[in-house]
Amino acid sequence: MKNPSVRPASAEASALAENAESFRLRRQWFAEDRPGFETPKRATEIGAMVAALRQPRHALSGSLPSGGARVLRSWLSSGPDNFSGRIRSIALHAKRPQRLVAGTANGGVWVSSDAGRTWRPTMRNEMSLAIGSCAMAPTDFRILYAGTGEGGHGPVTSYAGVGIYKSTDFGATWTLCPGSPAGRCQRMLIDPSDAAIAYAAMDSGLYKTTDGGATWANVYPGVRVTDAVIHPVQGRVLLIGVEDDGVFRSGDGGATWAREQNTHPDGGKMPTGSKAGWISLGIVRYASSGRARFAVKLGLRGEQVFVSSRNGRLDKWSEVDDTDDSSWRNLIALDPHREDTLFAGSVNLYRVVDDDWEKLDGTHDDHHDMAFHPTNKNRVWVATDGGLYASIDGGSNWRKASPGLTATQFYSLDVSQTGPFLMVGSTQDEGILRSRGTAVWEDTRAGNEGGFVTIDPSDSHHVFARPWSTGLRRSDDLGESWTTLEDGLRVRYRGITSEPAYIRGFAVKPDNGKVLVAAGAVSVTQGEKKTEVYHRGCIFRSTDRGDTWSRRKLAPGDGRSVAFAPSNPKVCYAGMANGRVFRTVDAGTTWTLRQRGTTLLTSDPVNGIAVDVGDARVVYVCLGGSSSIRVMRSRDSGRTWTDISGAATGRALPTVSCNSLVQDPDHPEVLYVATDIGVFRSGDSGGSWVSFNEGSGGGNLPRVVVTRLIIQRRLRLLFASTIGRGVWRIRI
Repeated sequence: MKNPSVRPASAEASALAENAESFRLRRQWFAEDRPGFETPKRATEIGAMVAALRQPRHALSGSLPSGGARVLRSWLSSGPDNFSGRIRSIALHAKRPQRLVAGTANGGVWVSSDAGRTWRPTMRNEMSLAIGSCAMAPTDFRILYAGTGEGGHGPVTSYAGVGIYKSTDFGATWTLCPGSPAGRCQRMLIDPSDAAIAYAAMDSGLYKTTDGGATWANVYPGVRVTDAVIHPVQGRVLLIGVEDDGVFRSGDGGATWAREQNTHPDGGKMPTGSKAGWISLGIVRYASSGRARFAVKLGLRGEQVFVSSRNGRLDKWSEVDDTDDSSWRNLIALDPHREDTLFAGSVNLYRVVDDDWEKLDGTHDDHHDMAFHPTNKNRVWVATDGGLYASIDGGSNWRKASPGLTATQFYSLDVSQTGPFLMVGSTQDEGILRSRGTAVWEDTRAGNEGGFVTIDPSDSHHVFARPWSTGLRRSDDLGESWTTLEDGLRVRYRGITSEPAYIRGFAVKPDNGKVLVAAGAVSVTQGEKKTEVYHRGCIFRSTDRGDTWSRRKLAPGDGRSVAFAPSNPKVCYAGMANGRVFRTVDAGTTWTLRQRGTTLLTSDPVNGIAVDVGDARVVYVCLGGSSSIRVMRSRDSGRTWTDISGAATGRALPTVSCNSLVQDPDHPEVLYVATDIGVFRSGDSGGSWVSFNEGSGGGNLPRVVVTRLIIQRRLRLLFASTIGRGVWRIRI
């Protein structure tokens, strides 16, 4: 029986189309607010900001200018314990197979000492928690290397890495290796007999250390190394894959290299140059014979698989019958207990026995890495976009094997204010999830990933979402079932009808749940290549809970955020991607641009809006981008603005994207901002800001991208959704 928590696999063509659109929107969502996010320089700058926060908790020990005397409690995880998020790397120790290490896309390194039954995080305050690959020394399970900066073939929602971390105590402590390569890491390797020798496959080459990480040298510079493997006995033998080039071998630890050529007369030709595409590699030492064997998965779509000779010779390769599967997450692994068996994965997972391809069910889509038990031939683990899965029958059946490993990537979150308690969040590739208040969440089946979620503040039965795989949707039963809302969300341009508007900002009128305001963009494309011929920002209004919509405003910038005024719900503000702010005083029927001759002193996108709880003329906005202006306030309904990022007091917000902003309804001088390195708090209406990641009770929020903040007013709880460590809460 198929695991009911696993989404059934879709047809390949449908999956590829959905992936392509999700990739575009995923990259757009992260990149637009984060200039230079792919560069090691920007990663290092942000890492320095994180390091600067490692100081005594002066901000939380009573020294806030005002509103700081109240007792603060610990940050606590709200899960999900059963939706793990993307795991990029898995390592198992051959002599102590109960020791497992998992590297997550944005949640750091996690370890298990009981073969995956329980997990614990080992990273919280490091300069980067985006792990591309991790490795465990064969000679000592306590020695770990973790390459930061999630790599791979496709868009990612993380900054480039800051270098390579090393642990000598199974993750209890970590040290950033001096001079280690920053960027994005595809693979970490450790010599089978000497833990002081390690390799990192990076976007800028293959790096090597021979002194335990103290120094690093690039032994294959100037290329993107997509994967690397090391001989399990002869540590000086290496294979690397170079993107759009081919496979290369070294027999002297990286001092010299030669292109891997196939000399087998019937083996087929291994592609090179641009036809090689993204290359994945596998290595095994068979338990029965002790011989080593290599495997390669490459091609324009990752459709070609080659294996080396079973006698251990590397100069003879044979081609396995290929597959039409996509190249997204190109996994190849050889079964160490069955010489006729290998596994190949991308969106789907296949077992190949003597050239016979069998599609395996029971795991989440998108497969990244595999590990095999050294003595039990039936135990195997696979890392996916939805966590870690294990099999006890050689891969025929799978079960979730990462309980409590919460590395979930949330794009958005909302929490009910009235009615039954409900949390709803949109995630990376794990759907639109909901919780009734426990750490165990469930998939609402509203869509695959991404987008916003909003709960009607006057009735939690009504939930709205805009997943990337579907249009705008509504549920009237707490997320049990969904209706797609499209009527009125299209435009026509030169005889061409657009797709439904892409909505990013959304709000429900507090005193009338039928009135909705949505801000986003409409786009008209033509031709097979879908060339964009028209694009405008837009604001829409509905008076029947979204069944029908009317377009109320077209603007140069895409809509980003919407907020009604709590003290006067007829007043509503909409923030745009170009820094502009519009206002309505008739609940969304007519809109006016508030600024005259300026765009908030900056053109950074308006990611969040908070209208003062007692005065509809006072409005706060937080901004994406990386300028010094992070938060602004207007006291005259948006006509003029003041920078309240804290620079004048010496306690300024960091120059990273600010993603969400809330005001404490009971203490209006207290503001909270979600940033790319955690939560910050002001106790003086924005005059000064301090890190709010550290709870006074000892529970700390990991230093990850925080995407959304919500205050549950009755419970006095602040909720935070993160990219990489799930959802957190703290009593305020």
